[in-house]
Amino acid sequence: MRKLLILILLNAMLTACGGGSSSSGGGTAVSTAGTYNGSETFTVTIPGVLTETGSGSITITIDAAGNVTLVDEDGVTFTGSLSGNRFTAQGPAQIVEEGITCNGPAAYEGTVSGNQITGTESASVTCTRGGVSVAVNASGTFNATRV
Repeated sequence: MRKLLILILLNAMLTACGGGSSSSGGGTAVSTAGTYNGSETFTVTIPGVLTETGSGSITITIDAAGNVTLVDEDGVTFTGSLSGNRFTAQGPAQIVEEGITCNGPAAYEGTVSGNQITGTESASVTCTRGGVSVAVNASGTFNATRV
């Protein structure tokens, strides 16, 4: 969902601009190990141009060693490890479709409380099409429940 929303926004933006053709490991052992399914709500912004909101599903897995793997609905994987009951899962925000290439860092920061995980997400990428580049920011929240 996020990828589609970004592509729609960028296609409109870059066309209007005259564009051409289209760390894991090292965690502590925890009793929070398991799989958590949930959702994310996010806002994608091209500063000074437009802002759109979207939502999607996420799956978070915490293993017995405290390693965290988060997968968004586009299949992008973010990894990290627990420190106490908190984690930061990082990964690349990469999209290459319809003549648009986007790259940059993204992160999910979460807190485990009982059978729930809540947190925030952020990404800051540069998207290019036909030699025209724009900055795109995304931020939002997520929650997940152990299954």
